[in-house]
Amino acid sequence: MGYGHESKRVNLVTFMLVFTVLLVSVEQFLAAEACESVSATIIDLVPCASAVSSNTTTEVAPSKKCCDALNSQGIECICSVYEQVKSSIPSSLSVSKMKKLPKTCNMTVPAGYTCDGEAVLS
Repeated sequence: MGYGHESKRVNLVTFMLVFTVLLVSVEQFLAAEACESVSATIIDLVPCASAVSSNTTTEVAPSKKCCDALNSQGIECICSVYEQVKSSIPSSLSVSKMKKLPKTCNMTVPAGYTCDGEAVLS
C-alpha cells in the first residue's frame, strides 16, 4: 500500500529537480541573450566615448545619453561585451574610466557582481 505514495513522492522530487535545472538554464540563456551583438552594443555606447577618453587628464562626466545607453544594456551585457573586446580596446580609451561608469551612471548591479574577475562597484 505504501508503495504508491512513495512512487508519487519520487516522481515529484524528480520533477522538481528537473524543473529547477531547466529554470537555471533558461535564466543563463536569457542573460547571455541580453545583448543584441557586440557591435550593436558598442555602437549604442558611442555617447560614452568622451567620458572614457584617455586623451584628457580631467575627468569628463558621462552624458545622460551615455548613462541611458549603459543602463538600457544592463550589467550582464556590458560585462560580456567587455570580456570579449578587452584585448582590442584602443589606447585612446581608458579602461579604468570604463570601470567607473556603472557607479557614475547609477547602474543597478547585484551585490558582489564581478566582471572579468573584478568587483563591479555600484
